[in-house]
Amino acid sequence: DKRESFSSRDIVRFSTCNSKRNFGPKQQMCDAAYKDTKLDSITIHPSMPGVQVWTVPRTGEYSILALGAEGGRAIAPLHQSREAKQLAPYAMAYFHLSEGTKLNILIGQKGQDACS
Repeated sequence: DKRESFSSRDIVRFSTCNSKRNFGPKQQMCDAAYKDTKLDSITIHPSMPGVQVWTVPRTGEYSILALGAEGGRAIAPLHQSREAKQLAPYAMAYFHLSEGTKLNILIGQKGQDACS
């Protein structure tokens, strides 16, 4: 397998840019969150609020790990343990990406707990 180990790769981590609830981040939020990182060129999609746009910096093989948002607590006593929560699903795949390709990134957040 020609794929390098994760330890020898550049790793970037996209985030919610500190946005809350069901509102995606605004450009100023991502500017602040990604300042002085490899993601400081992220933009917000002009017609899809909250969707981050990342431009591939160089042609090559990329591994993308997508983690789902952790679920909130179901209808149960509020002292329910952390183990009883839904855990986040994930998917990983390898892609050959070309420099200049734009990827739309949508970051979800942890689900809210049910009403008590």
